[in-house]
Amino acid sequence: MTDPAQFAHLHVASSFSLRYGTATPGALVARAAELGMPALALTDRDGLYGAFKHTQACVDAGIKPVLGADLAVPGAGPGTGRVTLLATGRQGWASLCRLVSAAHATVRRESRREGPEGPEGRKSHQESRESRESSRESRREIGPEGPEDPEDSQQIRPEGPEGPENSRQNSRETRGGTQDT
Repeated sequence: MTDPAQFAHLHVASSFSLRYGTATPGALVARAAELGMPALALTDRDGLYGAFKHTQACVDAGIKPVLGADLAVPGAGPGTGRVTLLATGRQGWASLCRLVSAAHATVRRESRREGPEGPEGRKSHQESRESRESSRESRREIGPEGPEDPEDSQQIRPEGPEGPENSRQNSRETRGGTQDT
């Protein structure tokens, strides 16, 4: 078995990686320190979400922080094509930040191209506004009790002049009969 003082985990996801990590960066570092590890990497999935807390916890515990990311490789297909990148020094950190940003931009561009709204996956400002207005119209026409009767022009208010109890009674009467409460 390898001596823990000579071993460091280089692919660890924290609780910042939803569905892939459960422990906080502080808890991960505490366990690594308990085992006598000299370093611990944090490679959150598709981002650098826990890097700051990981670095703080490592400095407090006297462990060397190693920062990285587990990134999806664009165009590799679903469920495959991931790469783990580790940074060394300031230049490595700067490069890692740029790579993570580029990966996010690539995924965003690909999802727009494949989106249902058209060739670039974006709706125009006018189309978006028309869609929102259409949605509001639908909510007005249907309402919580179902489609409004076009012959019934009486508006039901949430709170009538006599208070909320009377408004509920009025709304029951307009739906076709009274009910005892």
